[in-house]
Amino acid sequence: MGSVLRLFRARYALTVLLLFGALQAYSFARLVSDRLPALPVLSLLWGDERSSNDVKSADPDTNMGPVAAAVTATHPLLRGIYWVIVYGLVCFASVPLIKRILAHESNVLNGILILAYTCTGGLMAFALMAFRFTWVTGIVGILAFVCAAAGIIRLAGELEQFRVEDMIGSR
Repeated sequence: MGSVLRLFRARYALTVLLLFGALQAYSFARLVSDRLPALPVLSLLWGDERSSNDVKSADPDTNMGPVAAAVTATHPLLRGIYWVIVYGLVCFASVPLIKRILAHESNVLNGILILAYTCTGGLMAFALMAFRFTWVTGIVGILAFVCAAAGIIRLAGELEQFRVEDMIGSR
């Protein structure tokens, strides 16, 4: 991780995060628009003979909205990979903020930093599970919280080591 931090600048991570987010938002919007019921006006214009009731009855998850249906249509392994990529890029993009907080040398601020990034990772995981609460999503959510905490602790440890090495080297 140290070599990645030496090579990977925060602005590059932010650029990659924005590009990845834009690409995924576009593909997600297309997936959601495919799941939306046909509007009566559009069905009159395009000659679609199905009514919105027919479309709703054809959908197996009628109690689920189009966004949740689009999220659950994505393969779970792919959602896990998305979580790792996005959470990693969020952490790398906010390296300057993490460095600034670590420079205060306060255990309270470090705890708040770890708690904030852990909760962010957990909320991202629950969003990728379409905010459904079952025993499987609970286990995956706890695993996401643990992985998010381990990731931010590891990143903060590497950044603290760089800061200490820079302080010792400058003397």
